[in-house]
Amino acid sequence: MLFYMSKDDRYAASQSITTVGVVEQVIDVSTVDDLIRHTAKRSVFSADDLSGMNPSVNSAVKTIDFLLAGHIDPPARLDALIRDGVFLSRPPQSIAELAEERYVRLKPLIQLGYKL
Repeated sequence: MLFYMSKDDRYAASQSITTVGVVEQVIDVSTVDDLIRHTAKRSVFSADDLSGMNPSVNSAVKTIDFLLAGHIDPPARLDALIRDGVFLSRPPQSIAELAEERYVRLKPLIQLGYKL
């Protein structure tokens, strides 16, 4: 799993892929109680924030459990991602799958201090 930071003038890593994680589990949750239980101690959101997401059978909330693999140093910047064909013109605006051919182009930009 790759994390892209959108534009934010407060951060030097703005508009970059900054972090890599390994997905453990993906669950669609349809009740507040299940959402709180599945994200216990692993969420940046408070119980009130989670309740406000209003999960339901018709509008489930996707939860993704992942292990942090590391932070990319230096981050893979948007201009390089477009130049190298990882993104065609702009980054995805939500969860998206990266095709193998694009991952191959991205891999040299990922520096975690160990080999992937």
